[in-house]
Amino acid sequence: MCRYGTHHGGCKKHNLFVIEDVAPAIGADYTFSDGNKAKAGTIGTIGCTSFFPSKNLGCYGDGGAMYTNDSDLAAKMKMISHHGQSVQYVHDVLGVNSRLDTIQAAILKNQIATFR
Repeated sequence: MCRYGTHHGGCKKHNLFVIEDVAPAIGADYTFSDGNKAKAGTIGTIGCTSFFPSKNLGCYGDGGAMYTNDSDLAAKMKMISHHGQSVQYVHDVLGVNSRLDTIQAAILKNQIATFR
């Protein structure tokens, strides 16, 4: 994990997002210089992780997740992952079909319990 205090100031100054790749650090705590702690993936604008089998939180196929505390950004991310649709059959932006299948979700549901 990087030194967040150093990078966050520059990003905010230039209106840039911090996107965290949490796959190698899922479940980890980050301790700021003032002693406060936060979970990896909750510090930046967007947290993302891979569920590839070799990752810390892996399933038996490809998959991943993105998360944010910004509700407008979350709506855009969801739209992109559902073919660019905000409403069924209405394509507002170029999107992808990027949903986790139920088998992988069931495997991950059991694995997530080890991170609590």
